[in-house]
Amino acid sequence: MQKAQLKLSDIHDIPKYRELVPELKPEEYQELLESISEFGQRDPIIVNEQGVILDGHHRFAVCRDLSKEVRYEIRTFDNVFLEEIFVIDANLARRQLETYSRVTLLEHQSDLFSEIGKKNISDVVTNSNKARADPNFKEFIKVGPKIDTDKEIAERAKTSKQTATRVKYINNRLKNKGDKKTKRKLELGTYSINRVYTELKNEEKDDDLKSKIAKGEKLTEKELMYKLRLPVRPYDVWNYFKPDPRYGKEYPGQVPAGIIFQTLYFFTRIGNLVVDPMAGGGVVGDVCKIMNRKCLMYDLAPHKDRNDITKLDIGYGLPNECKNADLVFWDPPYYKKKESEYDNPGSISSLSKKGYLESFKEAAEDFRKKGVKKVALLMSDYNDYENESENIFIWDYVRIFENAGWKVVRHIHCDDSPTLIDATFIPKLIEARKLGRLTRSLIIFKNKDLGP
Repeated sequence: MQKAQLKLSDIHDIPKYRELVPELKPEEYQELLESISEFGQRDPIIVNEQGVILDGHHRFAVCRDLSKEVRYEIRTFDNVFLEEIFVIDANLARRQLETYSRVTLLEHQSDLFSEIGKKNISDVVTNSNKARADPNFKEFIKVGPKIDTDKEIAERAKTSKQTATRVKYINNRLKNKGDKKTKRKLELGTYSINRVYTELKNEEKDDDLKSKIAKGEKLTEKELMYKLRLPVRPYDVWNYFKPDPRYGKEYPGQVPAGIIFQTLYFFTRIGNLVVDPMAGGGVVGDVCKIMNRKCLMYDLAPHKDRNDITKLDIGYGLPNECKNADLVFWDPPYYKKKESEYDNPGSISSLSKKGYLESFKEAAEDFRKKGVKKVALLMSDYNDYENESENIFIWDYVRIFENAGWKVVRHIHCDDSPTLIDATFIPKLIEARKLGRLTRSLIIFKNKDLGP
């Protein structure tokens, strides 16, 4: 071992090696900080002859931040490949790593041995073992010939072959996407390997499907929905619990895209015109594009990132371009349920109960006069336990539409998951003898003027 002859200012890290060091979890960093603060630095930092940190990145950073004396040693290697293998081994030996990090490091080590083989460097194992003949590193994993199978990597990482294969896939995808946030969550263990693998696989399928659509490849609607993991649901209960990030921009009360897909499949046809008078984040328009429907979107306050949504106050009626539309999909504010989330003073949520219901009457009459064939109204009951005169139920809306010349042709339940109710709120509901709302209704109306 060579005695260190470097100045403290010469010691530094480089991205190549820094990226091989998984970041500490918050509790690990705090433990290291407290240890060095109280007892000083116990293990030396290992650097090469140029002062590049090979092992001890976190110790060096903590010592520097605490203005503590830094102890370091210089280690020399026969070639850059062995030096990098040393960096990997140091991490594998010293850290309580998540499975993701262990597999990732072993995959990289395997690649390094492959490079060594290509350059015909002799006596790799002997030289590598000499380079690490240090009593401080007794737990180093033995370096042998190139690891060339997922099974071997899995055994050394103490995980399954399937997991090792999934980590390799994840790393390739994350590298192509430049996604460092997900990598960090995997290192910390806040995201599971299986979760990220499934999400990335689905994303890959989506990208492939969109590419085929762009190229004009033909798929039936059933095939399309199946490939989008939104298969046709031929029954009157549709369970879609959360918005789908693939469609629309984030917006208060955003509709799960699955409800739109099913509505378009059962109540419209390819090439039909669909109108969304309260488009929010544009979910309906995005789904129509995928399902090959024409779509006109309007909103009182169009989303800043959607130039395909036209500013419109539905109180003045639909534009003439909406005449004879095949379907109006209408997901209005559910009275005052989300009033605080709508920052536009013109929202119908701000109206009195009488004014709110009057707006539905005017809209229903306007839709009929414009020759709209069907209306899909997504709505839930509004219950005010303190003032029951404010209650509005689904049959109130049905009555308004029927009086305006519409008939109900279908009632579909769009249920939410019980997990969407805050667990801390459930005891309060029980104590108060109140019911949480887990369902909303999709009512399909048909224009009576258009015959049976």
